[in-house]
Amino acid sequence: MKLKIILLFAALTIFACKKAHKKVGDQDSEREPTTHQLKWVLGKELLNVESVIFDAEHQVFYASCGKDYKLGNQGFIAKISAEGKLLEQKWVSGLNRPTGMAIHDGNLYVADINNLVVINTASGEILQRITEPIEKSGLNDVAISKKGLIYVTASFIHTIFKVQNAEMQSFLKDDNLLTWANGIAIKGETLTIGGTHLVSIDINSKKITKLNLEPNISDFDGIALDGEGGYYVTTVENSALWHINKNLQVEKLAENNSYFGDLDFIPEHHKIVIAQGKQDKSSFFLGVHPIAEVN
Repeated sequence: MKLKIILLFAALTIFACKKAHKKVGDQDSEREPTTHQLKWVLGKELLNVESVIFDAEHQVFYASCGKDYKLGNQGFIAKISAEGKLLEQKWVSGLNRPTGMAIHDGNLYVADINNLVVINTASGEILQRITEPIEKSGLNDVAISKKGLIYVTASFIHTIFKVQNAEMQSFLKDDNLLTWANGIAIKGETLTIGGTHLVSIDINSKKITKLNLEPNISDFDGIALDGEGGYYVTTVENSALWHINKNLQVEKLAENNSYFGDLDFIPEHHKIVIAQGKQDKSSFFLGVHPIAEVN
């Protein structure tokens, strides 16, 4: 999604690859993963699954799926039980190619290439489509504060959008620190953005700070807060699951021959659930990675 047609194809190809592959043990709290991984809904039902999110109110997961990253009607949201059973493959259909999601006040917010789709979680009804303010921006992921402030990453233009008065508007752009802005998380007055770099943003001052990780990793996809001042993240290149503790110490938790997409951490269930798959084999699933309780 670049400004010229010839660059549009190249951008779509690159972005699709990045999305196809979309945290590390906290030694202070002795948080470690178990070695066992479950694979929920293994097969072709979750086509190119990109993101997953847990709905605590309804005790279900939603997974964003679709054929190709382009405008159309082949995208859909699947609904999966808390135990990993596919309840409805196309709970919501007719989307472009949905990617990142967030839930607030009974609604599911879905980044869908050129608009933010608002879906009622009780009925599955599409309530609203909020259009990108800049064409071909590549909407990617969504984060919502407890106050209901909505932020959306726009990967192709290295920008963060903010939704205000039912309209999306530019909040912050940085061609260096926000390169390929992808995963997003929010806590209080701070945004954490993962793209080529992992950065934090003070919402009030808009100051961007690059997080200096040890050892360094880059090319981020999904981000989930670990509840202890750190993060669980996935990476695109050398796709894997990592933990970054509050001191920015990094540890790899899992990797295999599948891509690791966007993720959600469900602390009450002591597990991380990740959109995963093997595109060359047309095999997709939700990877369930149990996390041991903190001692």
